[in-house]
Amino acid sequence: MIEIIDIGLLATLQGKPYRGKRHLGMPLSGPADPISMAIANKLVGNAYDAVSIEYSILGGIIKAHSDIVIGLAGPIETITINRNGAEIDCDHYNSISILREDILFIKPLREGAHIYLSVQGGFEADHHWAGNSTYLPAKIGGYSGRALRHGDCLKYKQIQQRENMDSIPKCYRLTYSNQHILRICAENGELERYLSRHIWHIGRQSSRIGYELTNKSVKKLDMSTDEHYDGLSRAVFAGTIQYPPNGNPFLLGVDAQTTGGYPIIGHVIRADRHIMGQIKSGDSLRFIIQKPHEARRVYENKLNMWRNYIPSLLLD
Repeated sequence: MIEIIDIGLLATLQGKPYRGKRHLGMPLSGPADPISMAIANKLVGNAYDAVSIEYSILGGIIKAHSDIVIGLAGPIETITINRNGAEIDCDHYNSISILREDILFIKPLREGAHIYLSVQGGFEADHHWAGNSTYLPAKIGGYSGRALRHGDCLKYKQIQQRENMDSIPKCYRLTYSNQHILRICAENGELERYLSRHIWHIGRQSSRIGYELTNKSVKKLDMSTDEHYDGLSRAVFAGTIQYPPNGNPFLLGVDAQTTGGYPIIGHVIRADRHIMGQIKSGDSLRFIIQKPHEARRVYENKLNMWRNYIPSLLLD
């Protein structure tokens, strides 16, 4: 069992997303950065979507109540273990053995937004619609549908611990930054220029639901004369870029709604949506235009590359 000592800014259990339920108003949800979570699970021999703890920005602290093996992935600065009063530094590119009564400290992040902690066997979580991730707006999945709190004790599936420790090959070690580049498809040439010719800044409205994009020097778009923007609600997805009346584009995240009436001016390509999970307030963002046929090829190549390391991985 693992006890939550400190959740940092926010900590939730994330695992299998909710596929095929958008017609019921249920978004995909799941981990904000599925590749980082898959790496953490790979380190401990789990399936790529085994339930893990997702920490946001400020790190966190846990205490082990039994001997366990964990995997960590994401934009990690420093990990230390307090063992009998002594501080031990950990290499997060390897699986880590934690002894009973050890306290693990994950320090706040300087770059990126989410860190994943996986335990050998995977954490137990509530299931709904074949998914088990925490979706806070509906209060389902994860740990009773809510964010983790100080004092929560998390159970995991007991399996025989392996003797061999795993390590992340150098070619699969991700780099993280506060300056992001996302490839997008835009609705037309005017919107391609509008989105790609400026550096955008991530505003205060930044969460798993989405990210406000700001740039005070960019003139507002006039959407009133375009026949496509009639105010009717349309399907939206993680990666959809909406254009609200205030003139600040809004990039929808993994927990965003399934429909919306704001004009849609672009979409992040499927291959880059995992990068969105490391965006936070104060970061900068640039868009690169991609044609739809190119986006499909990029996605297939990226998926094939990662499946050489993590078989059966899905990038929704």
